[in-house]
Amino acid sequence: MADQPRVAILAEGQLARQTAKTAIGVIRYAPYPVVAVIDSTRAGTDAAEAIGVGKGIPVVATVDEALARGATVVLIGTAAPGGRIADPYRPHLRHALEAGATVWNGLHERVLADPLLRAAAEHGGGRVWELREPPADLPIGGHRERRAGTRVMLTVGSDAAVGKMTVALELVGALTRAGKRAVFVATGQTGIAIAGTGIAVDAVVSDFIAGAAERMVCDAAESADWVVVEGQGSLTHPGFSGVTLGLLHGSAPDALILCHDASRTEVKGFPGLPLKPLRELVALYEAAATWSRAPETRIPVVGVALNTSALDDAGAKRAIEAAARETRLPAADAVRDQSGADRLAAAAFFGETTESLEADVRSALGLVPEDPRDLAGLRAKLDVRFPHGGGAACALDVLAHDRAAQAAGVPLRTFLGLAPGEAPPTSFTIGIAEPALMGERAAAAKREGFSVLKVKLGHGDDVAILDAIRRVFDGTIRVDPNAAWTPQEAPGRIERIAGFGLEFVEQPVAPDDVDGLRFVREHSALPIVADEAAVRLADVDRLAGACDGINVKLQKCGGIAEARAMIQRAHELGLKVMLGCRAAETSVAIAAAAHLAPAVEWADLDGNLLIVDDPFVAVPVERGRFVFSERPGLGVLART
Repeated sequence: MADQPRVAILAEGQLARQTAKTAIGVIRYAPYPVVAVIDSTRAGTDAAEAIGVGKGIPVVATVDEALARGATVVLIGTAAPGGRIADPYRPHLRHALEAGATVWNGLHERVLADPLLRAAAEHGGGRVWELREPPADLPIGGHRERRAGTRVMLTVGSDAAVGKMTVALELVGALTRAGKRAVFVATGQTGIAIAGTGIAVDAVVSDFIAGAAERMVCDAAESADWVVVEGQGSLTHPGFSGVTLGLLHGSAPDALILCHDASRTEVKGFPGLPLKPLRELVALYEAAATWSRAPETRIPVVGVALNTSALDDAGAKRAIEAAARETRLPAADAVRDQSGADRLAAAAFFGETTESLEADVRSALGLVPEDPRDLAGLRAKLDVRFPHGGGAACALDVLAHDRAAQAAGVPLRTFLGLAPGEAPPTSFTIGIAEPALMGERAAAAKREGFSVLKVKLGHGDDVAILDAIRRVFDGTIRVDPNAAWTPQEAPGRIERIAGFGLEFVEQPVAPDDVDGLRFVREHSALPIVADEAAVRLADVDRLAGACDGINVKLQKCGGIAEARAMIQRAHELGLKVMLGCRAAETSVAIAAAAHLAPAVEWADLDGNLLIVDDPFVAVPVERGRFVFSERPGLGVLART
């Protein structure tokens, strides 16, 4: 999109969750402003009242009202049986075209095929973008290779309409927050409206679906290291399996994310036809992904993304736990809690599934020295075997530290020389949701005794979120935009929220933009802490002067030894340090960081509190404080 559009969404008589899929997707993810929704039956209300998103976006009755609010585009925001333009929409579209506005249409029926609408466009100069119009020069797939070093992830489904586009967009956000250059490839009309580019593959002649996917992926790979492709249909859907297979071959993915609606038991539109078990679907997709690849190639499903929107919190937790247990893969709802997308992305970019981590750890066990005191020797070997740190290196390092402390007969914090110090209280994370729900979760955390919250922010209404939380929580609040802001907008956003009494802002801009981070720090009303930008020891010097502190994570840097070196160097440079964790960790990993916590100023170690099946007990948290035992080493016990 050369010029940023200002969009009004047309949803006449159909502004509801069940019918306004395009409207919901665009409001939630589009990078441009939505200035109004047109639906005369709901005029005078707020979009969020009808569809759950879009708080502050007014619903108006006419195109004139939308144009008066600055709209330059009218987007058809709902679907209709047979892909026809609904008759009540035609007067609105005629008026928009006569007024010179642009119409975006994702339906199968072409706008200018209607003589009255064509005449209106000719008279008023209005234009039409047919989102489902494919290029005329598509090739047959299999003849082009993408840029070396690029990784491709494809969302696939247990059924049609389970949230594959949504998951793909959330994964791009998570990868970006983790410092990866990631891009979304749109293959459906809503995704195209959001991204401003793409090919609606359900409008492509079947012979060229793979070629369309191949072209989009190869083009995207020129400017990104991660390409996340929006899946369509399902291999097991009687009506849509063809387009699914074409995308699977054409995109040539390196990893798959299986998407599933946790409330669904039958194939959409086919009553009596049960969905296949998730375990079978994993095997089916992994096999199909190799049909067009070289022998011995393995394309893994690395995670399961559940749509739990129809379930309450307790039901969602049960569904996620069941999916993880059935597939032995990371499972999460990428929308219900932003940390879910982070977990799924981590499984992809770390390549760390349960099976791969176990294999890496077992293959490297021989690096652990016979002498439990030789931790320096182990660190040198781990740096060679796992030069970028990660979970397997962390597991072996923590194992060695636990063994060394047990051999000495003392708790790990004593072994590290930290026993006299007091660990800072851990924060509790409030994931992105509607402001009211985030306020409810903050109130629940307060009742549990937490005095510090980490509040996730992004592109939403930061003021509304923090206002809802401050109404119920008077403790310390840190905010984490997870790299969602640009250096230019971050100071202004920080200025607007500084009045809520915040402690600091964590990783406001892209991790690889150190100059941008420095700019934000120089213009920020609040201290700035680097997270994803601080991975290993070498990053600490690079970040000096660009931030006020760093977030050190054991599973990111590779374990206790590397973390201690980072902490020491940060303090030498005048930086404060927070010990953090991934979105979900067991008590073993959290205990390792907790024993190290007396060495730092801040702690964000709640990963074990966010999972439901932790098999261990180690360093429990009571009212936000760690409760250490005198058991040797980590002090870990099996949960009974």
